[in-house]
Amino acid sequence: MEPRVRAAGYSAARLQEDTMFKGGLLWLIGIPLPIILILWFLGYLS
Repeated sequence: MEPRVRAAGYSAARLQEDTMFKGGLLWLIGIPLPIILILWFLGYLS
């Protein structure tokens, strides 16, 4: 019997990593954290 792979769990984790990477990249180039949070709440980072 082969183990089942949970594709939904992987894609959710990958989406979270991508979002964190975008926020981290913006922070590294000097955009302040409150601006990053506003962009995230408005959906621009997802």
